[in-house]
Amino acid sequence: MLINLTELEHRSVASKRLQERLDADRFFESFKNLIESASRAAKATHPRVAIFGEAAALLWAQGRKDAAIRFEQLGTCLARSHKVDILCAYPSTLNFQEDRDSFAAICAEHSVFTRSEKPQSALGQH
Repeated sequence: MLINLTELEHRSVASKRLQERLDADRFFESFKNLIESASRAAKATHPRVAIFGEAAALLWAQGRKDAAIRFEQLGTCLARSHKVDILCAYPSTLNFQEDRDSFAAICAEHSVFTRSEKPQSALGQH
């Protein structure tokens, strides 16, 4: 079961709460509910949930690199504690060369990093 959070994330990243700071408890509670709902809706005997999102890329695009890194760190914790796969999209239009250390911190939170020449994310379409 795939949870696509793109539209929800666009609204969340723009919200006042996320602009101030990331609340780990709220993050985990929100995702826990989505994961449980997706697991119940799945028809497989042992459902596996995958989450696709762009929130960290949206935060990076706003210049909020520390928040993007924190979002990725929370995602890593979520993936480990709830046994979900998290698929992230970072459009190639973002300038990661300007801050290689922050980008390295983002990459460190991922088990696999794949570069695509085609913009796949909704963020890349804006």
